[in-house]
Amino acid sequence: MALKIYKGYEIDATAEQLNDSTGWSVSVCIYAHRRHHSSGRVFGVSEKHISQDEAIKHGLILGQRIIDGVVEGCSIDDL
Repeated sequence: MALKIYKGYEIDATAEQLNDSTGWSVSVCIYAHRRHHSSGRVFGVSEKHISQDEAIKHGLILGQRIIDGVVEGCSIDDL
């Protein structure tokens, strides 16, 4: 698991080894923390990665791109 703050949002990237041990997958959760309320959204990634570190690195970059609004079909507008 890796955490990163980007443009006021918290990105949490978590890597899991695939059942067949041929690689790693990553899920990304983006949290918005407002005064007395926090909310988050999970984004799954279908790509397979060679290592845990690579999966986490990709997840953090993907989280930044989602926050920037450049990933089609992924939005955090209502967080």
